[in-house]
Amino acid sequence: MASLARTDPLTGLPNRLALEDAFLRAVRECGGKRVVLHCFDLDRFKPVNDVHGHVVGDALLKLVAQRLKRLLRGGDLPVRLGGDEFAVLQTNVDHDDQADLMARRIARSLAEPYEIEGRIIHTGASVGSGSGREHGPDLTRLLSVADAALYEVKRSDDRTLHARAS
Repeated sequence: MASLARTDPLTGLPNRLALEDAFLRAVRECGGKRVVLHCFDLDRFKPVNDVHGHVVGDALLKLVAQRLKRLLRGGDLPVRLGGDEFAVLQTNVDHDDQADLMARRIARSLAEPYEIEGRIIHTGASVGSGSGREHGPDLTRLLSVADAALYEVKRSDDRTLHARAS
């Protein structure tokens, strides 16, 4: 039951409750390294649902989850927050370049076309990030910072930019 409560039923990814547990554990065990939270959502997801239907939209969310799992290192945690909103908890970050690289890898990977039921679906991801070192061991604050950075990216012309709110 505890495992089910921490898992998104559609994608099989950990959910917000699992993120809270993992975040607190990562902050406790970070050993002077940073914990970075990358928040992102899918660009053009609503039109996918509107044009192709929710079955295709759900299939897209499942494929996004699979890509995330293949993309991340062992200690990193992919999370579905809800709808088309996801997060990645990146642990053991030594410097900003590692976080920037991860954000760009997420954006590039999720921008690759998806084939669903014989259709080619194009979407992308806007990524915003916040660092646990700058914002302390408060996940709510860190989610807010990363979400603000995400919307800064959405307002820019370059969806692959990585914004890091300070």
